[in-house]
Amino acid sequence: MKKIKNILVNKELKNYYIIIVIAFFICSLLLIGYPQGQDTVYHISRTVGTETALKQGQILPLISSNFVNGFGYSWNIFYPPLPNYLMMIIKLITHSYVKSLNILIFLTVAISGMLMYNFMKKVTKFENIGLLGAILYMLAPYRLVDIYIRGALGEVMAFMFLPLVFHGLYNILECGGKRNYLLTIGAVGLLLSHNISTLLAVIVCIIYLIFNIKKIFNIKVVKILAINSIFIIGIVLFFYAPMLQNKNATNYAVFNELKNSGELLHDHSVYTYQLLFGKMQYEWSYSLDNPNSQNLDMCFAIGLTLMIPVIFTPFVYRKIDSGKRRMYLITVIMGIFFLILTTPIIPWNKLPSVIYFIQYPYRFLLIATFLLSIIAAINISKLTEKIEIKTIMLYTMIALIYITPLLQEAQILKGFNWKEFYEIEYLQENQRFSKFCATYEYLPSKAYNNKNYIAKRGNEPILEDGDAEVSNVSRENLSIKFNIDNVTENSKIELPFIYYQGYTATINGKKINITESDNGFIQIEIESGQRGVVNVKYEGTTLYKISMIISFISIIGLIIYIVICEKKYRSNI
Repeated sequence: MKKIKNILVNKELKNYYIIIVIAFFICSLLLIGYPQGQDTVYHISRTVGTETALKQGQILPLISSNFVNGFGYSWNIFYPPLPNYLMMIIKLITHSYVKSLNILIFLTVAISGMLMYNFMKKVTKFENIGLLGAILYMLAPYRLVDIYIRGALGEVMAFMFLPLVFHGLYNILECGGKRNYLLTIGAVGLLLSHNISTLLAVIVCIIYLIFNIKKIFNIKVVKILAINSIFIIGIVLFFYAPMLQNKNATNYAVFNELKNSGELLHDHSVYTYQLLFGKMQYEWSYSLDNPNSQNLDMCFAIGLTLMIPVIFTPFVYRKIDSGKRRMYLITVIMGIFFLILTTPIIPWNKLPSVIYFIQYPYRFLLIATFLLSIIAAINISKLTEKIEIKTIMLYTMIALIYITPLLQEAQILKGFNWKEFYEIEYLQENQRFSKFCATYEYLPSKAYNNKNYIAKRGNEPILEDGDAEVSNVSRENLSIKFNIDNVTENSKIELPFIYYQGYTATINGKKINITESDNGFIQIEIESGQRGVVNVKYEGTTLYKISMIISFISIIGLIIYIVICEKKYRSNI
């Protein structure tokens, strides 16, 4: 009993308790409902579709059979699946998608605080600086914007993995490679949560490595980085291999009709005034052409609780240990640079299209928040000479008061009819948006440009070319079976499935060719004189199956590697 009591009153655990309490405050609104974020419903519907596909036998569920009039739609081929997998796991306990979403949000906030605390404690060697950095990171306005306004679950998850990535890199370059596997865990988490956040993190990592180039030219460091890179690629292969295979197979709206442009990127820049004094309000991002955009825009504030301490950087610089000044200065410069990237100062419409992946400049606030939270905590600690818990609590209260108006603006919904997502979604003519499929961005371009055809199309096979008779049609989820006869000439038959790689077709057990129809559907080709039973079903591609095996082996390998690293680490304590 005494041992348990000692554990509970452990000083370091007390810091974790503080982080949990703050996370609870941030997420307290979730006790009464779920946030009406701009994308919240898509994450729930996607999770329902993922669960449905899993129950239908897809080992790693890629296509939701009841979406888009029952023709099938895939989020999981193109959008990282980790948030949805975690929601499904939590639902096994809660039996509710809404509760699963809310619990996942709470866990990401709390765990991100703990991981930021561990990272900053490692870098600064002071627990209280680590605690303050974690609190600033958790209470940054953009974090609340992602949760309550944007409903950007992938980006919310990214907040959790960023500290892990840089903790792992720091361990490799500064600590002899101890617990270097944190880099793999963080990178895999980012890659499977949010593509854009991953690319932004990669930019910072590259800059960090460039400024530590001398440390990289070390056999041990190169070996550790190579091992982590192999694990990262191997583990995420199950997602990225099918994505690249499908992307190369045909055109999809997300990469063509709905791809971002420099004009759109520039139009959604953020005024410098908004970064400092943006209104704490629930709204959307409006174009700069709108004369009232500064008053109408959602909150884009980086937070005065971060910026005011950063202003004192010139006074703090000399107090930083000489060996750490360079990295301190680089972190400040990168944080401010990412803030500048959100503003109209950058002529996005005149830059190469390769950078348009960012979609909206305010996404840079994710990285700016992370970097400036580090600097703000260090600056406060140096200005106060000795940072004590009462100083941390005082600053916490100031930060909480600062973000309270934003919490008050949050719109919380209490009722959610999740059962409708198990039903067939029926696309209407001229429909642009769907709570099942957002803007239909993951449709093939041919299907996206023929949504009215989709709305009218039935569930039967359609003879597109040639001459043949189809009978005895039987369909279930992503499979269809029918008889074909009287094929007097080579024929093309369009089937009621949206075109994605992974469907197989046979006639009398012999494989036949699958192509994409002019409407973006699966199409089979029947040669003249053939007759018999046609079977078409979704099984996943060979590459998809191989990538799953490689990912599974890589996960097992990583677990073994972690055990080995931990044994070495503990033996040297």
